[in-house]
Parts: sequence; C-alpha cells; structure tokens
Amino acid sequence: AGLVRFLARGGAEAAPLHENGLDITGAWIEGQLNLEGVEVRSSLSLKHCHFEAAVVLRGTICAGSLELNGSYVPGIRGDAFSCRGDLFLRDKFCSSGLVRFVGCTVDGVIDLTAALLHGGPAGALWLAGSVVKGGVYFGKGFVADGSVLLTGAQIEHDLELDAAQFNGWHAPGKKPDVALSLQRAVVNGAMIVEDTSLFDVSVADARVRLLKD
Repeated sequence: AGLVRFLARGGAEAAPLHENGLDITGAWIEGQLNLEGVEVRSSLSLKHCHFEAAVVLRGTICAGSLELNGSYVPGIRGDAFSCRGDLFLRDKFCSSGLVRFVGCTVDGVIDLTAALLHGGPAGALWLAGSVVKGGVYFGKGFVADGSVLLTGAQIEHDLELDAAQFNGWHAPGKKPDVALSLQRAVVNGAMIVEDTSLFDVSVADARVRLLKD
C-alpha cells in the first residue's frame, strides 16, 4: 500500500508519475491504502486488485478519474472525496463493508454496474449529500446487501436503476433497514427504472422525474 500511495502522490522527482496516471491491474495490496487529504494529480486505476484493508479516501482530491473495476475492498472511507473525472466501481467490484462517500463531489459519472456491495447492517453505499455533475448508474448485476443512501444528493443528469437489486438489511426481530433512500435528493435528469423491484424505498421531499418500464 505504501508503494501505491507513493506513486499516486506523483512518485519521485527523477521518475515522476506518467501524465496518463497510475494504472495497476491484478495486484494484492498489503496494508491499508490511506490517501486521506492527498492530491492525486492524474487518474488512478486499480483494477482487479485485492485490498487487505479498507481504502481511505477522506478529503482526497483526484484530478482525473478513479477506477476500481473488478477489485475487492473491505470498505471505502471517502467522505469529502473530490473527483474531477468519473468514479468507476463496476464489473464485479466487490466490498464486504460500507462504501462511504458522504459529501463527495464527482464532476463526471458514478458507475456501479455489476457492483456487489455486501455491507450488511453497517450499510452498503452512502452517497448522502454528494454532488454528481454527471449521472449515477446502478446497472445490470448491481447488488446491495445493506442500505443505499442518496439522502440529500444532487445528481445533474440521470439516475438509472437497470436490473439492480436493493436488498436492504433485515436483522431478526428488528425493523428492516431502508433499502434505498432518496430523501431530499435532487435528480435534474430522469430516474430510469427497468427490471428493478423497489421495496423499502424512502423518497420524502425528493425531486425526481420517474421513468419506469
């Protein structure tokens, strides 16, 4: 993890990071990748990697895109994360803990097509209070075991739910957690729902235009 952090921060003066960014595929990342408060000056692609510990992205500024397609993480702590490109967590990206991007800003899209989020009682995905200047896509194969919170989020383009599963969390003897919360969310595009069952959904004070197949 220390080497990835070193490279993400720009590498050595004599051997700086390439302008196209850092691209690592299939690595086993030992220890915790902690980029809290770090400015990553280009794109960061860590595809099909296995992370031993939760990834810390609190206050991280990424000048390009962040791509974790096909990777496994025990969770992400990304409050106030800022991304000037896209955020890709797709193609069987898998998390066994909460993926948390509360109050984040993404200038592009957030794509979770075929992501597998098994957060359980802690929650699956928190995007509360986030600003997304593109769209948010829960595409075919997306599964969330635990709450998905878009509470107070602002999405400039479409919110798409296509053959996605929002299972929430049902602890024995307790009231089920909400599967999807859009409370106070603003979607300036359309909310497109196709082949997706929406149960335990909270939409109080949300501003969305629903298109359902």
